[in-house]
Amino acid sequence: MCARLNVEPTVSLVDDLVRIAVSGLKRLQPVTVAAFIADDGMVFRSYGHYLSDDTGHVHLKTASSIGGTYDGVEPMGLLWSMKPVPGQRKGLRLMKKDVSEPYAVDVYLLDGLVNIDGKDDLHNCEILDRRQMLRFYQSPDVSAVPVKEGHLRGMLFLPPGPGPFPGVIDMFGTAGGLTKHRAALLASRGFAALALAYFGYDDLPLNIELHLEYFRDAADWLHGHPCVQKTGVGAIGVSKGAAVEIAAVEWTIFTRRMKVSSTKEDFDTTKSTTMQSFRWNKQPNQIFCLSSVKMTPHVRGNRWKFWSTVCDAKGNRLPLEVLRR
Repeated sequence: MCARLNVEPTVSLVDDLVRIAVSGLKRLQPVTVAAFIADDGMVFRSYGHYLSDDTGHVHLKTASSIGGTYDGVEPMGLLWSMKPVPGQRKGLRLMKKDVSEPYAVDVYLLDGLVNIDGKDDLHNCEILDRRQMLRFYQSPDVSAVPVKEGHLRGMLFLPPGPGPFPGVIDMFGTAGGLTKHRAALLASRGFAALALAYFGYDDLPLNIELHLEYFRDAADWLHGHPCVQKTGVGAIGVSKGAAVEIAAVEWTIFTRRMKVSSTKEDFDTTKSTTMQSFRWNKQPNQIFCLSSVKMTPHVRGNRWKFWSTVCDAKGNRLPLEVLRR
């Protein structure tokens, strides 16, 4: 009986669970399951070491990796433990630029427990089987519309159909430019998602110049879009994008319009969290960060959101609804 590698589904969104299993092995046979992604000139790899069970099977959902880039029972370990192949420049991130194209993930079943640094190492291995899966951020039926409205710059991703859909503004940090992969995925899950650039893109300033009017106008524009629900829009941010949202709440830019989700720090629903930040400047009509924002969870809410009270450094209370990731 030949060893067989099974991957389901072979085509999916990047946040879908993948089932990986091996059959046709000998009892307690040592094998390595490895994965590679080559994208935009970068190569990432991951692998796990396994022993088959008494029936010659390995199910990554229940089997424990005994070595590799991850260990223990990790059904999605091949995906979350991806690391750059050695020999490339430092600081590489697996961050999709062309969201219309999927990640092509090559998965290999190798005989024995082998350490994999790069694809060249496969030449010295016995490949028992291989599969490929395609992982999309943007569903084929999602539309991407460039936004150039007044001084606003970005990309609006819309699910199929007339809507209206819940609206979300998505912002990233000091890398600048326009980061689209998360907004594309949100649209693939039913949100009208605006990937909003605020410097280093198109004709925007090359350096960070944050003005209240820009984010207010973005909220107003998305809220008024015919495909967006009129019950309010949300915002999700990373790094400086998260700090901008917190500061925007302080300046009431998003009052009555915005529900804010921040990945600056994780919000724990069981205890208070203090978010440290710093001021960019103190000029009127320009964004600055709070020196300290304290999130105090309440019991109200459900699995996806909870109500909090935001306090600035002086103890002033600010109402805020935080959507959990």
